[in-house]
Amino acid sequence: MFVGTSSNVYRSINGGTSWNACSTISGSVLGFHVDQSSPSGNRVCFAATTSGGVYRSDDNGGTWTQKISGLPSASILSFAGGSTASSAAAPSTVIWLS
Repeated sequence: MFVGTSSNVYRSINGGTSWNACSTISGSVLGFHVDQSSPSGNRVCFAATTSGGVYRSDDNGGTWTQKISGLPSASILSFAGGSTASSAAAPSTVIWLS
């Protein structure tokens, strides 16, 4: 389970009882996608942000790498891929659960 805020992505491994910061990500998180086809112990996750472009995690949100090659320097507002998609209007704090 993940929560995207104006400054970070948080992950819960106990159904939301407690949360841990995954990593500092530049910009507010406006979109979040979990690749459901990746192995359940190492889900590939993507976070769209207002100022940092797109971040990718290959270890279920443990570490994040900025992936901006070929993208414009603008807010990334949504994702579409596989059988799920998420998007946001642009509030200051946005929550996505996956």
